[in-house]
Amino acid sequence: LAWVCGANFWHDGLHFGLSTDWRINAWLPYLFPFFSSPWMWYHEHVIGHHAYPNVDHKDPDLAHAPQLMREHTSIKWRPMHEGQAQWHRVLFVWSVAVGIGLSL
Repeated sequence: LAWVCGANFWHDGLHFGLSTDWRINAWLPYLFPFFSSPWMWYHEHVIGHHAYPNVDHKDPDLAHAPQLMREHTSIKWRPMHEGQAQWHRVLFVWSVAVGIGLSL
């Protein structure tokens, strides 16, 4: 849980959405470089993904784990992708249930 909270703060800070003070948002990612290099994040996610969201062969976020889930037609289909729609539903329900459980 601590890793998820830390990664969320890191992610929101890199999107300049954590604080109303831009200095906090600019500094926070450099305090947690073990999640990812802020320079790599800006280059890959902000420049690559935000410039080409869901565009095959251009959006780097489409192929983070192609062996687990086929999220776009640009990813080669493999037999292990056959039942991914059912697992996607199970994981969604589980994540909502955990979120509700943690907020009680």
